[in-house]
Formats: sequence, C-alpha cells, structure tokens
Amino acid sequence: MTPIRRPLPSPTRPRRPVRPRGAQRGAALLIAMLLLALMMFVGSGSLESAIVEHKVAGSMRDRSASFEGAEAATLQSFARLRQLVAIGRGEPVESGGHFYGGRLPPTGDGTTVESDTAALQFWRDWGMPVAGTMETTLPASIAHVDKTRYVIERMLIDDEGEPAGPTTYPLNYSRLTVFGKGEAAAEVLLQSTLVTLPK
Repeated sequence: MTPIRRPLPSPTRPRRPVRPRGAQRGAALLIAMLLLALMMFVGSGSLESAIVEHKVAGSMRDRSASFEGAEAATLQSFARLRQLVAIGRGEPVESGGHFYGGRLPPTGDGTTVESDTAALQFWRDWGMPVAGTMETTLPASIAHVDKTRYVIERMLIDDEGEPAGPTTYPLNYSRLTVFGKGEAAAEVLLQSTLVTLPK
C-alpha cells in the first residue's frame, strides 16, 4: 500500500500587533516632554521678569514721589525766606525764632523757633549741628506732611569768608536743606543756596 503524501503545513508567522491609530512612538513622547519642559522654563523666566519689572516700577514711583515732595518743600522754603526778608527779618537776629551761632535749640526750651518738636528732633537725628541762624518748619501744602521737612540756615560771611557776628551785610546768604520721603523707602535730600537783599 502506497502512503499518501500530504504537503507539509506552512510555518505560521507571528502576527504583528495592530497599533491603534493616534498611538505615539517613544521618540515622539520624549520630544514632546522636552518641548513642555522648555515652555515651562520660558514661562518661569517671563514670570520672574514681570515680577522684577513690577518692583522696579514701584521703586521709581516711590522715588518720584519723594522728589516731588522735596521740590515742593524747596519752593515753600524759598517763599518763606522771601517773606521773612519782606517783613524785615532777613537779617539774622537772636529773636523771633532766628538763632545766630550754635546748634539747634534744645527741645522744650521755650524759644519761638517756627517748628514743632518732632521737626527739631528730626534734624538732630540727621546730624545737622548748624552753625548759624536757622528755622525749621513743616510744609503744610505737602500731602505727606509727616515725611517732608526743610531747614533754613542763615550764613553770615565776613570779608575773609568765615562766620562772623550779627553784622549787617549788603547780601544775605541762606542755605536751604530739604528732605523728602516716598511711600516706601525712597529718601531725597536736596540743598540750595539762596542770596537775598535785606529790606
């Protein structure tokens, strides 16, 4: 009996898994993660830059406010000095709140310096032992009246350019020092010299 020859079965090949549509390969995911990390760094840098700009703008605004207060106080000190000259008090005398020589009058000594106790203490704290007649006051027209002050120093100069006695001179030299402060920490100190004619 002759055996029946049957064809050998073809070897079965493993079927490839069907990849669903929209599936990402490993490289694509890695690139996406890198891009996300880059965007995160850029966003963080932008946020930090915005914070710094905000602080700088606030500082500039505060410094501008201190300058405006100091300039307004300077104008008021000019007006006050001209007023004193107009009423015949342009010459330094030891009366009416004008002191020739020495330092600021002691607090509560009964003198009539045109200032409050806080203003006198303020200039003492700033280390201004002024040799010459002086007057301190608070400018009432300043919004931040508690943060802006000025002081007027009468400067008597003799022929040698040294401080002299209460002698009448053709010209009066006064030095105006103004302090202004903003809402935060900005501080401005301005100084001017004004020459006036006696009455």
